[in-house]
Amino acid sequence: MQALVAIRSILQLNSTNAQVFKDFCHFESALKRLGCKLEELMLDDKWGDFARDVEALRQEVVSIFYTKLE
Repeated sequence: MQALVAIRSILQLNSTNAQVFKDFCHFESALKRLGCKLEELMLDDKWGDFARDVEALRQEVVSIFYTKLE
């Protein structure tokens, strides 16, 4: 979760080039894989609430990322 918070903060900087995340970090595929894992965890009674919180943050990061790519 802390990594997503840090990435969100970096993406919100005016000087950040989101294309670097896309091209060199394979960020899109990493976000998709994370989303799939979180979907599985959301079904777990023990981790479901946490997974939903992380998924909300992941969706926020995805939104910022695609906005920066435009």
